Amino acid sequence: MIKKIIIFSFKLIVLRITIFVVLILPFIAVAQISQDASFSVAYQRGCAPFTVNIQELIDYGDEVPRNYIYEANLGTVTSVDTFYTYEEPGDYLIYQIISEGDDREDSLWIQVSDPVSPEFSYFYCDRQHLSIEILDDYYDSYRVYTSTDTFMHSKEEANPFTIEVPEVDSIDLIIEGFYDGGQPNCGSSPVQSVLMLELTNYSTVDSAYVKYVCQNEVSLQIYYEADSTTYYNIEYQSTPDVFTPIYDGLLDSNSLFFPSLPFDASLSSLCFRINALSLCNDENIVLGDSLCLDINSDTTAFNYAYATYDSENHIALHFSENNNGLFHAVKYVNDVLFDTLFNIQPGYIDPSVYPIRKYSYELLFTPSCDASIQTIKITPTYLELSDYYTNAYTSEYFDGTYKLGQTLDYQLINSDQTESIAQPVVLTQLNTINITHDLGTHQKIWAEGTNAAGITLRSNAVKIKFNPVIYVPEAFSPNGNGINETLKFYGLPTDQFTFKVFNLAGKEIFITEQKDDFWDGRQQNGDIVKGSYVYQVNYYTEENELLRQQGSFVLIK
Repeated sequence: MIKKIIIFSFKLIVLRITIFVVLILPFIAVAQISQDASFSVAYQRGCAPFTVNIQELIDYGDEVPRNYIYEANLGTVTSVDTFYTYEEPGDYLIYQIISEGDDREDSLWIQVSDPVSPEFSYFYCDRQHLSIEILDDYYDSYRVYTSTDTFMHSKEEANPFTIEVPEVDSIDLIIEGFYDGGQPNCGSSPVQSVLMLELTNYSTVDSAYVKYVCQNEVSLQIYYEADSTTYYNIEYQSTPDVFTPIYDGLLDSNSLFFPSLPFDASLSSLCFRINALSLCNDENIVLGDSLCLDINSDTTAFNYAYATYDSENHIALHFSENNNGLFHAVKYVNDVLFDTLFNIQPGYIDPSVYPIRKYSYELLFTPSCDASIQTIKITPTYLELSDYYTNAYTSEYFDGTYKLGQTLDYQLINSDQTESIAQPVVLTQLNTINITHDLGTHQKIWAEGTNAAGITLRSNAVKIKFNPVIYVPEAFSPNGNGINETLKFYGLPTDQFTFKVFNLAGKEIFITEQKDDFWDGRQQNGDIVKGSYVYQVNYYTEENELLRQQGSFVLIK
């Protein structure tokens, strides 16, 4: 009987010792032994600066030299010291050389890391509990310190986790990170002072919008303000008696968008609320006030839609966004089916556009649910110009087909080739457009209209060319009466020119390169001979293009 009691007592003592060792095991350093067990170090891993101390396990005697290379993989020098400090992170090989007849060698790898401070957040539960969330997985385990307690947390355990603290007004938190089997010299967080408060719902909704998507689905956009240390969930009323959760977590941005929420078609409004949750106790929740929004039953995907040319004479297709389906466009050229543009987005640019062709588009929206395909036709405004006389045009524009809620008043715009200078067109009494050389040789004209919301639609830009016209009188009379005594010319757009006069036989009689020069009617021998003559002007434009104008006039005596 005594023997049985002794055996039982011994087993109980062993059990208690085993339990104690298991509990303190994370805090005990287990020596790391080299490959051939000739030496060991206390820790095989740590954070810089990391010092290792060699413990020699085999006694070779004082007469046997032992040398160490502490960064053997990097080729550093040999040392007889049994300690070394690593200043930089990295993997290092400790190499031991034992000179006993034939050299014996042994080795051990060391891992050195950066001392990174653990990142964490906390959430209120009640006056005696906090929920801690570790925000990184840099370390194998973490130790949480308060003024009264210490808590261990492994990264394999549930995260967030709850700690219990005394009922005080505030506590100080520090969290340290540890590697399994590593030296406890790594990162520690700064001291975080935490006011111990009851769970409170600090969320407020600034604005919210609900939109009918298709059939029994709506989208919900919420703008809010919320406390960064409180965990929230959002619920909406999916049926008359049921609030369904749609979000759990921090509200660290200022808005959330839910593109597709199923709801009961009998509901004329969508109600939602933001609740504060306790991560320590699932039953601890502070409900938010319900906010209800009328559901717009307008099912059209095209609240607005229009097509407009851009400065490159490409066509941009604009329409309202909808994330609950796909948009396509059927393209027509001169009312003939030409192409289909698949899966386009609002603002799509169609570069395949050519002059003197009229374009139109049929937009199609295919909902992601089983609702019907919706269509709308849009056409950009189109402008035509016709020559009236030199540097004068008549215009006709065809208003586009669009959905903007209002008509647009158009005006014609005249610009240079790059549109760096643009000005409204002022029509003459004959309703013609007269262009001048002020905008250069190559110019553009287009129609443009803007609505009250600031949306501008423009037509195709018609490219035109300014053709300089040089004025030369049809007759002059060098007879000494003081009227029309000389032949002068006007309107040259350049100083690079040559003005020549020929008789009907083709003989050159007069030539000049000066703008203010003139011909007094005299032949090379000084005679004035009445009759018909021919002039020719050759000149260069500012684009270095050679042009020519020629005509005839009469010399009257």
